[in-house]
Amino acid sequence: MNLTEELLASALPESVHHRLQYREVSAEEALKLTGHKHAGWVVPMNGPDGQPYQWEDGKTFYRLKPVTPVPTKDGKTAKYLTAGEAGCRPYLSPLLPKAALKPGKDLDWTEGEKKADCANHHDFPTIGLSGVDSWRDKRTGRSQPLPEFDALELRKRTHRIAFDSDIVHKVEVQGAMAAFSKHLADHHEGRVLVTFIPPELDGRKNGVDDFIVRHGAQAYRVLRELARPATEIDKDGDHQFIWTVEPKESHDKALIAWTVFKDNFAKRKGVGLYRWNGRHWQRCPDRSDSSALLTPLHLWMDHCGWVKRSTSAINSITSELLARLSTDAPWDSVDLIGFANGTLNWRTGQFTPGHRREDFLTFCLDYNYEPEAKCPNFHRFLREACANDDGLINLVRGGFRWAIAPKDTSQAFPIERSFDVTGRKGRGKGTLSEALTALVGGDHGRGLIKSSTFTNPNSLAGLIGKRVAMDPDSDGRISSAGTFNAVVSNEPVEVKLLYKDTHPQRLGVVVWRFFNDSPGASGGGVEGMGRRIITIPFDVEPSKRDPLLKRKIVEEAAGIFAWVFAMTTDEMTAALANSGTVQSSADASIEHALERDPVVRFLLETYPEGIDRIQGRDLFKQWCDWCAQVRHESGSETRFGGLIKKVRVGVGVDAKGVAVRVSKGRKVYTVTPMQDFPLGAYFGVVTVIPHLSDNPQPNPHPTNQPEGQDSEQRGDRGDSSSLNLERLEKIDKRKEESPISPIETLYPPEPSPLSPQHPADAFSDATWATSSKSFIEAQQPIPVYFSATNGAYLIGKIAGETRDKDLMVIRTPTDKIVGCKRSDFTHEGQP
Repeated sequence: MNLTEELLASALPESVHHRLQYREVSAEEALKLTGHKHAGWVVPMNGPDGQPYQWEDGKTFYRLKPVTPVPTKDGKTAKYLTAGEAGCRPYLSPLLPKAALKPGKDLDWTEGEKKADCANHHDFPTIGLSGVDSWRDKRTGRSQPLPEFDALELRKRTHRIAFDSDIVHKVEVQGAMAAFSKHLADHHEGRVLVTFIPPELDGRKNGVDDFIVRHGAQAYRVLRELARPATEIDKDGDHQFIWTVEPKESHDKALIAWTVFKDNFAKRKGVGLYRWNGRHWQRCPDRSDSSALLTPLHLWMDHCGWVKRSTSAINSITSELLARLSTDAPWDSVDLIGFANGTLNWRTGQFTPGHRREDFLTFCLDYNYEPEAKCPNFHRFLREACANDDGLINLVRGGFRWAIAPKDTSQAFPIERSFDVTGRKGRGKGTLSEALTALVGGDHGRGLIKSSTFTNPNSLAGLIGKRVAMDPDSDGRISSAGTFNAVVSNEPVEVKLLYKDTHPQRLGVVVWRFFNDSPGASGGGVEGMGRRIITIPFDVEPSKRDPLLKRKIVEEAAGIFAWVFAMTTDEMTAALANSGTVQSSADASIEHALERDPVVRFLLETYPEGIDRIQGRDLFKQWCDWCAQVRHESGSETRFGGLIKKVRVGVGVDAKGVAVRVSKGRKVYTVTPMQDFPLGAYFGVVTVIPHLSDNPQPNPHPTNQPEGQDSEQRGDRGDSSSLNLERLEKIDKRKEESPISPIETLYPPEPSPLSPQHPADAFSDATWATSSKSFIEAQQPIPVYFSATNGAYLIGKIAGETRDKDLMVIRTPTDKIVGCKRSDFTHEGQP
């Protein structure tokens, strides 16, 4: 380590190096200055007037630090040397404020020049001693206090002595401190305090500079405020040294502990205690936060020489320590992602080597950030597994990017997507799961799940802090589809951390499942799974099997990240939003959605030609017969009625699926020909996204239709006067029917100028873009005055029997999608 590096290691920035007087010397130069022929660096000792202290024949007094410690006669080694017979001098740092030497001002004392420089640089006026006993020398033939003290006017000051933390175990250092303390108290009538500098958790020594480097100047300020008296006057009027390494008060111990523990532990509200591992914060798995602290606290107290360990004392220390370790700082910034070699700002692209505690990242990838890295083996594998389908490859890329991207886990996700990878054995599902696992940092970033996980709060708690929730061999049945949907949308779900109470938590994970046979699902929310799941089919048998392929791909993790990161956020959003335009994915998604939805399968098999009228009781009986044939539980008639009425797309004369009305107190159902039912629209496989906001909000949930109401004219999800985004997502937008490209749909042009007509009449029929048989989308959104405010846009309509019965689709200023009548809005600026 050269001189500059040494000064930097003592918390002395390069901006102050020119003010200091250190300089490197050769062995010959050292011999002339100090009488010792050893290369190293020297520093002069100056008096309060700024002039160098002298020794024989007017020579400047220097301290020498040899490059290599020098053996001494007593078998030890000397790190620092001075001229023989020259004695000692106090070190008045060039950074020591002149005002600090005025009579009556507080002064600190420490051992070593760099430590004194560090303390002064951080606004703690400090004088350095060459050693713990170097406040005196034998220049006169016997040990006496340094005569240079006389010019420092030390009388009636408050003195704080701050020696290294190893004073705990060095009796000779304690003796030197006692003698110096009594000298200051007796001869200078001073108030003498001792600032205890604690060791590190592992016992490593701390000096003033080490402590400030590791824990900061503010933490050192706390230690100074806790300084305890070194002496007291006995009954004979003499000063006695009374300081001990162990404070009496638990509060003092807790504060001293906090100065060290704060850089090793932090308490995250609602989750628990974390420990810094050098790269990121890692959750402590102990039974309680107090239990997590006990072992490191006891071991550290051993290093401190503190022996009082009563239960009440330990409980008091841990309680206060935990309170002080709790932080309100934001965790896991949406802008940052950690790598083995540093931290990347995801938004700006700026990479910073190293890792910072204050970023509060709980996640770090185990490979380096290498933006130029490649992944040729992964590309070859993916192209073959996807049958050279660029659209499918782009879906995988978008899914990988969504999985690894930093997210605001305190909010519902703007992208509500999970991913199912399906195919027969040996088609590459396992290889893709290994690639994804490597991308997210192995087990650190991947949480394993099963179908039963979504009903187990303990298992769900294991996903906290993960990037991906992965089921590598999915089977069975998800009996809580609603919880699955909530996890995908990052809505709060009930979790139970070990030994802690159950509480709601957003998990912040992206769900990936890999399977041969599609797992089933039941419970409320099954229909919502379809619009969330993107299915990625792997149906191609590899031309040649490579037993080392998985290992090769895992080793390309940095290259896979570079490939994924090169995809922009807009490109990712477009790819995932328009997954239904990838034919292989759309077909597979519909197939697996049908496997999850027995009600739709029943209707498809039973009513391919439809039925004009059937009593509810008769329809339920047919359902029970069908369930008996396929060995499916039929459930109650009420439950069946609630499910079947949701099988509907569109409104009015163009509606398809099931309609129900109440006639003479009985429910009567109509089923349109199911062979024409738009499965893609119903399952949300193909979507219409009228507007992509700069700050997209999660989709609102459907409202439940009241039992017994006539829903024939009410659409599939409730009252037509409150159309929500989920209904729009169910509108059939197949490629062959839509003249608008996916990009045009995602990014509409700027609004057109207003016309004096009603906004709905601003364009001729030719300027509306037909997105499906029922939904008609405006090529350009039209600004309107709606719900007593400007800032809304008319984005489309669902045609009724007459113009006045059209359902107008409005995007509000908060980006909600609602339906209304023509009379509910007018031109913007014209209430």
